[in-house]
Amino acid sequence: MSAKIIKLDVQNVMRIKAVHIEPEQNVVIVGGRNAQGKTSVLDSIAMAAGGQKLCPSHPIRDGEDEAKIALTLGDLHVTRTFRREPNGTIRSALTVKGVDGKAVKAPQATLDALIGRLTFDPLEFARMSPAAARETLRQLVGLDVEQLEVDLQRAYEDRTRAGQEKRAAQAVVDALPLPEPRIAPVEITSEAAQMREAVEAQRKLEGLKGEIARREADRVRLAERSDELMAQRAAIDLELSNIKNRIADAMSALDTLELERLAVKLPDTSEIEARINAASEHNRRASEIDRAARDYERVSAEAVEKAERWKALDAEHARIEFEIKRRTEAVEYPIGGLELRRDGVYFNGVPFSQASRAERIKVSLAMGIAMNSDLGVLLIRDGSVLDAESLKTVAALAQEHDFQFWIEMARGYEGESGAIIIEDGEVA
Repeated sequence: MSAKIIKLDVQNVMRIKAVHIEPEQNVVIVGGRNAQGKTSVLDSIAMAAGGQKLCPSHPIRDGEDEAKIALTLGDLHVTRTFRREPNGTIRSALTVKGVDGKAVKAPQATLDALIGRLTFDPLEFARMSPAAARETLRQLVGLDVEQLEVDLQRAYEDRTRAGQEKRAAQAVVDALPLPEPRIAPVEITSEAAQMREAVEAQRKLEGLKGEIARREADRVRLAERSDELMAQRAAIDLELSNIKNRIADAMSALDTLELERLAVKLPDTSEIEARINAASEHNRRASEIDRAARDYERVSAEAVEKAERWKALDAEHARIEFEIKRRTEAVEYPIGGLELRRDGVYFNGVPFSQASRAERIKVSLAMGIAMNSDLGVLLIRDGSVLDAESLKTVAALAQEHDFQFWIEMARGYEGESGAIIIEDGEVA
C-alpha cells in the first residue's frame, strides 16, 4: 500500500503564514487567487520530502527568521526547518521519525527510497513537445537506447553517403563503352633488321656511285692530258707511258667498281614499310584497347567496393534498428497502449499529441503514479486547465490506484466540495 499524506503543517514558508491540512479524500484541491500561497503548499510538500535540491534559495517568508514544515507521510513523521543566520545564510535541518517515535539515522535516504519523481507534473507532460515527452518516458521505463540511436543516425548518414558514392561509381561504369577483346602486339624485329640492311645497302651504293663519278672524272682529265702529251709525243714518251699505265689502272679499278655496283641488289622496301606500318598501327590499337580495359576494370572494381560498403552499412543500420526495436518492445509501460518510437510518444497507435484530452490526462497520471508508486502522492500544478470532465477522470484514477492527488487551482475550484482555499497565506 502506498504512503499518503495524513497531515501537513506549514509555518512561514514562502507565502504561507500558517496552514494545517488533514486531507480526507484522494483528490486534494488547493485553490485560491494568485499570490495567496497555494503554490507554496505544494512546494512545501516537495521541500519536506524531496530534499535540499527542491528547496529554493529563500524558503522563509519575508519578515520571518524561521520556517517549519511538518509532514505525516504514512508511518513517517517528517519535519524540515529553516533558520536565517545573522549573516543571511539559510540553514536547513531534516528529521524523520518512525511509528515508534524514534528518529531514523539517515532521514533523507529513507525518504529517497520512498519517493520517485515527486516533481513530475502530469499536466506539464501532457503539454510537452514530442521530443521532451519521449525523453521523459524513456527515463521512466529505463529504456537505454541513446547510444544506439546515435549509432543508428551515424550508420544512416554513412549508408546514405555510401549509397551516393555507389550510384556515382556505377554511373561512371555505365557511361564507359564496353572494352573490345584484348589483342596481342606483334613483333617487328626481323622486318626492322631487314630495313636496316636495306638502308645500309643503299648507303653503300650511293658511296660507290660517288667513287665511280670521281674515277670517271680522273679518267677524263687524264685522257685530255694524254691528248696534250700526244701532241708533244717526242718529248714526253716516258710521261705518256706512265700515264697509260695509270689509265690502265684506272680502267681496271673502274671495271672492278662497276662489277661491285652491278653486284649490289637493292631490296624492295615498300613491302617491309607496309608491314612495319601495319604492325605499328596494330600495337597502337592494342595499347589503346588495353588502357581502356584497365580503366574499365578499375572503375568497375571501385563500383563493386562501394556497393559492398553500402551493403555492410545497410546491414549495420538494420542491426541497430532491430536492437532498438527489441529493447523498445521489451519495455513495460505504465499504461497499456503507450509506446516509444523514434519520433516521440504514441498512444494506441497515434502520436500522443493527437490523443484526446482525456487520454493525455489519463496517460500522464498513469506515468506519475508509476514514478511514485511507493509514495502514493502526486502534485499537479496549474490544475485550472482541468474542466469538470477531466477532474472526474483524475478522481477516478486516484480512487482506482489508491493515490492522493494534490491539485493547485487558481480558478474552477469554487464548485468543488472539500477544496482547501488559501488566502493571504492561510486556510480560509
